[in-house]
Amino acid sequence: MKVNKEYIENIFKDSIEKNIFIKAIASSPVDKKSEYTKVNLKPVRIKDEIFIQFEEFKDKKAYHENICFASAMVKISDILERFKQLLISVNGADYQILKGKQDFNLKKSENTKVLKDLDHNKKKNYLIEDGTPVPFLIKLGVMGEDGKVFKNSYDKFRQINKYLEFIDDTIRELQNKKLIGDHIKFVDFGCGKSYLTFALHYYLKDIKNFTFEIIGLDLKKDVMKKCNDIAKELKCENLEFLTGNIKDFDKLQNVDIIFSLHACNNAMYCTQNLRQLRWRVQFLW
Repeated sequence: MKVNKEYIENIFKDSIEKNIFIKAIASSPVDKKSEYTKVNLKPVRIKDEIFIQFEEFKDKKAYHENICFASAMVKISDILERFKQLLISVNGADYQILKGKQDFNLKKSENTKVLKDLDHNKKKNYLIEDGTPVPFLIKLGVMGEDGKVFKNSYDKFRQINKYLEFIDDTIRELQNKKLIGDHIKFVDFGCGKSYLTFALHYYLKDIKNFTFEIIGLDLKKDVMKKCNDIAKELKCENLEFLTGNIKDFDKLQNVDIIFSLHACNNAMYCTQNLRQLRWRVQFLW
């Protein structure tokens, strides 16, 4: 079936307005030198408004952008000019489209697909859950005694959980490669107020049940004293905070992971020639 560009635009427009648009895939660029090789489209709901998410692929990397309906239609019109092949999926139908010189060849087939939940901000399954009292988070003012995260601390709460997900993945990789067993030595360079250092202690002790040694290092003597006082109050065993410069640090024997949030370059300088260091992690926020 031969159709024009407006016909295809109306498929998008009608399906989005009727809330039955599931996804679309544009591929095979008209210009072989095009920087983008493929575009995926899908609807998302953000704060009760429907947006179209464009996932564009360039140099094996994906770039995401959520665009409101009116602007999305303008971009869809451009995509129809730039790509030869298009697949549109809506509730009950798939449209396979091939771009010709003057028009488009369209083939319609039935499907049993149904649009799923559009919530863009779904509840995240964190390693530390909101509503579960955690002593170090209560002490550091991230949550109340009832375990409820304070509104103005939620960014910090998400940061801590994202960090723990990263650490969890890293430890799994080390175990799979048989580089560590159930014991781990960890050094945190430039630990500051040590939200993440205390989070690591909680993760290793209460979630993973590892045996471990954790050292936090920072230049600020008063901050390290406060961190040691909190560690003592919370009975955090095998957790030590030291005052000093990264370059002068001499306790790197048998270290499994080095973490550096703010002092990555110095950490690299300090560890690059240490053969006994089995794994170095540099993690920037």
